Amino acid sequence: MPQPAKTVVHLESLYLTRYLRVYTLASTLTDMITWDESKRLINRDQHGVDFADLEAFFDGDLLTREDAREA
Repeated sequence: MPQPAKTVVHLESLYLTRYLRVYTLASTLTDMITWDESKRLINRDQHGVDFADLEAFFDGDLLTREDAREA
């Protein structure tokens, strides 16, 4: 009977896989952002938050942490 193939995983591969997954997620989220002027004005009036003021947030550095629940 043939033996099942053994899987060898290197620590470097695990680190790279996690890094790429996080990078892909960040790229996907920024691609999903769309601008709707009427919604912006409604949100500003209802909640006092104007997303136009957050442009610097999305362009700046972000502090992230790993979500260990999936690991």
